[in-house]
Amino acid sequence: TGGAKYHYFTIDTSNPDEILNANNSAISKHVTISKENTLSINQTGVTALSRAMQAKLNQVGGNGAYFAANIKDFLSKSDYTHISNEISFADNCQVDSGSVVLCAHPRMIQSIDAIGTDIIELTGNHNNDWSASANLSTLNLYNEKGYLTFGGGKDEETARKPLELTNKES
Repeated sequence: TGGAKYHYFTIDTSNPDEILNANNSAISKHVTISKENTLSINQTGVTALSRAMQAKLNQVGGNGAYFAANIKDFLSKSDYTHISNEISFADNCQVDSGSVVLCAHPRMIQSIDAIGTDIIELTGNHNNDWSASANLSTLNLYNEKGYLTFGGGKDEETARKPLELTNKES
């Protein structure tokens, strides 16, 4: 019932009158918007499942999906759920509320899974905090789980590659 509506069309001319006519024709066409022809994306913003969250997780019994309980139903209803995860997972990650070095215990991936995550943005500035090897291990984990990623990667070529969603099945 809300959100942006995009239509794409190609005009193969440099004649200004033809461009104007083609544009007006495309705009005037009636398009029925439905769930079947509308791509929905939920975005959470920056996610850093570390420090105080890990301490809380230890208090409540250690199930990494704990933090997703109240938002998973909403987030998982979209075609794609996008997060920007700023940190890497590491088995030896230590909880230190005063540190700016960030990491997450691997069980925290359960929160990412529980909300129906499809896309993980890698532009966060703490992905290599724990180590480059933890970052690479995290990237491998994302790949194994089938997450789409962009904004970072194992090398410069991968990091520069844009993520393109052309339809609901991308």
